[in-house]
Amino acid sequence: MVIVPQDVLHVEFTFNPEYIFYTMLIVFIFYTGYFGIKYENIPTDHRQMQPGETLQGQAKEKNAGPQDEAIVALYENLQKLMTEQKPHLDPKLSLPTLASMLDVSTNKLSQAINQQAKINFYDFVNKHRIDEFLKGALKNKHFSLLALALDSGFNSKSSFNHIFKKHKGVTPSQYLKKTPR
Repeated sequence: MVIVPQDVLHVEFTFNPEYIFYTMLIVFIFYTGYFGIKYENIPTDHRQMQPGETLQGQAKEKNAGPQDEAIVALYENLQKLMTEQKPHLDPKLSLPTLASMLDVSTNKLSQAINQQAKINFYDFVNKHRIDEFLKGALKNKHFSLLALALDSGFNSKSSFNHIFKKHKGVTPSQYLKKTPR
């Protein structure tokens, strides 16, 4: 059973009532089209891309400026912290912990490491741990490699070997054989 407006309103139309709906739809389409054309140059924060320019280039340009100075300063503070307090010696060091030590957000710290060191947080920390291991290996020849690795902030022998090989291209024992101890 189909309900027709004449039945509901008890009014009899001399024309098909669907024409009202279609007329309103056409008026709406013309209305939106007219104002879409009339106001096509509404100011936005977007600019047109130049020939040969990529979206990545636009993102870099947008992020350039005063923030870069803040990122550089943050990275310098991070390097100073890593040298003086050596938080990388803690095997449970995390990005939020390090960010709270510097009193910055985790996003800002991660951005500083990514932009300045061109590596992620874990590689950054592990690089410092490997440097610490190598300093210890050159000074303390009588300690085992595992003891030096654990003192440098690594959790286990397997993770240490894997990370060391990733960063240096050889195993720790191979590296130390080439380097006079």
